[in-house]
Amino acid sequence: MNNAPAMTNPLDNLRDIHLPEPVSAWPPAPGWWILAILALSLVVWIIWRIRENYNQKQLLRVSLSSAAQLEQDYQKHKEPQRLVREYSSLLRRIALARFPRQEVASLTGSDWLTFLDESAKENLFDSEAGQLLLLAPYQKPIDTLISVTEQLDQLTVAVHSWIKAVDIAGRQK
Repeated sequence: MNNAPAMTNPLDNLRDIHLPEPVSAWPPAPGWWILAILALSLVVWIIWRIRENYNQKQLLRVSLSSAAQLEQDYQKHKEPQRLVREYSSLLRRIALARFPRQEVASLTGSDWLTFLDESAKENLFDSEAGQLLLLAPYQKPIDTLISVTEQLDQLTVAVHSWIKAVDIAGRQK
């Protein structure tokens, strides 16, 4: 009969398909590391800017509320000299907080008023109201005359305007 070898099916020698190992998510490629560092840096920078902006606005809020408190106190005590002294002190404290100490601390007299005007980029204190800052603390008690009341009103407006102008200038730096 047949001495021929039995034919084997060639498909019997094939093995099943072996899929490669899945790609591991760790460690990420260098591009992902760079992206993560950039994203983290951006988040830190945004948080820093928000905090810085909040702190600057905090000075404005505290300054304006202090000025308003001084005006409320004046309505109770009706002492113009005391109000002028307190305004002068408030302006000095704000200037020391906003500007370098060596620029501000030694200023007195007309140099102080000039500094206030220059820092606000307006002539707010180049008036009788500004002179009131220099002279009132050293004079005999001032009666509440109409001219003094008008000067106090001008001084109040100048103080508020200066606080706002210095805040805006500080944020533009």
